[in-house]
Amino acid sequence: TVTPYVGGIASSPIGYAPGSTTVLVPGLANGTAYTFTVSASNGIGGGPASSLSNAVTPMAMFPYSAVSTGQYQLTNSDGATWVEMDAANLRLHITPSGSGTALLSANADLWTAQAGVNQDFGIFVSAAGGPDTAVAWKESGGSAGTFSPNAAFVQGTYAMTAGTTYIVKLKWKANIPAGGTIFAGAGPLSTGFSPTRLTAVLVSGGLGMAGSTQQYRLANSDGTTWLDIDPSALSVSFTPSSAGVELLGGNADLWTANPGVNQDLGIFVSGGSFGAGRVVGWKESGGFAGIFSPNAAFVQAAIPVTAGTTYQARLQWKANHAAPGATIFAGAGPIAGRFSPTSLVALLQPATALTSTARNNQYQLAGSDGSTWIDVDSTNLSLTLTPSANCLAILAGNADLWTANAGYNQDLGIAVNGTLVSWKESGGFAGTFSPNAAFVQGVVSMTAGNSYTVRLRWKTNKPAGGAVIYSGAGPIAGLFSPTGLSAQLICG
Repeated sequence: TVTPYVGGIASSPIGYAPGSTTVLVPGLANGTAYTFTVSASNGIGGGPASSLSNAVTPMAMFPYSAVSTGQYQLTNSDGATWVEMDAANLRLHITPSGSGTALLSANADLWTAQAGVNQDFGIFVSAAGGPDTAVAWKESGGSAGTFSPNAAFVQGTYAMTAGTTYIVKLKWKANIPAGGTIFAGAGPLSTGFSPTRLTAVLVSGGLGMAGSTQQYRLANSDGTTWLDIDPSALSVSFTPSSAGVELLGGNADLWTANPGVNQDLGIFVSGGSFGAGRVVGWKESGGFAGIFSPNAAFVQAAIPVTAGTTYQARLQWKANHAAPGATIFAGAGPIAGRFSPTSLVALLQPATALTSTARNNQYQLAGSDGSTWIDVDSTNLSLTLTPSANCLAILAGNADLWTANAGYNQDLGIAVNGTLVSWKESGGFAGTFSPNAAFVQGVVSMTAGNSYTVRLRWKTNKPAGGAVIYSGAGPIAGLFSPTGLSAQLICG
């Protein structure tokens, strides 16, 4: 039981079921200082309350985030009915003080113990007590492999009006009627299973998004030429009013009907210093070891932009090698005639609010003991932050993870000052040479004047003996798919 206090006076206590070490307290007022106590109870009765926590003051401009380190199971899904994953711990209650757009995202390790079944997960919004509306969803592949988590990410936008209350929910189902069980959350570690997270950032300007619910296919790719997926529907033009950093994200369900072919997803930018254009970030999604198994792929890139200059970003793709006779696809489903959305997001950030690093190297880790987290690159994949105000940092790690040895998965984590704050497990158990465009997101509080070191770390999911895991696919023109780390500061 968690009890909020305002000025030393208790508010209504909130009871939670077991299963998570992190819980969400809804209904707090912006600008009001709160402290909290926690107590436990069992069949005999309630235990004593803890001491009061430190005081925290929610701010309207801060991101909303719900996270759980529990593992979830869904058995006997009918393949059609969306089921809320965790109404207590994976919901967001938002009443914006000003009208704008919410950038919504969800991050989960999805997997199955039953071959032939994929996992769908989506973000739904209810406005003013109305019906749930699907904002975005992705299908994570299990058709070709079991016990191989997909570090899945789904992103979408939703317009919100000042004074209206919205409830954001995370739902899931199987892609077909399934007598077995699907799972969210891998591991566990001593701190719990890999976190499942739901996040909302309220944006009043500087946000562009393009999306499509069509299914796209590319046949006979030569493995070299990047092609627009849809130059009309999956293109964003932006003219920044001030210099800064544009945070770009591409999200697509990528899959193949032909074994031995992987799918490359890239973000192409033209204008300003980019001239006629080039690919600024890309990921390789694995189809080598399995067919009909979508990867909820996400690729992120951060680029410097100049005030008053017009840029255009487009989502592009290709096969990872010449694939005569083969076809790759973007978009899974369909559901009610619509395929899982393919999207491109562009968000302008001040240079002081977004710090990022990315490397085109390929990294290798041999003989991991399955327990010890190792820096991927302590020199180049490390960020040092000293905020001048109290902030929440949205941290993100993006890597193409794969193995040459069947039976081992790859864990990717973000550490702050040496402490792991978020992680995901990427599947290699059922297939080799099949990169997972893995994405891991965390939200961390940072105090003004303190220094924070953020690093990307990895390991195998179990002792791996002589096995080797990799980060970075390709190469293309001698450069591997970027492994990246970013920190977006939202300060009050």
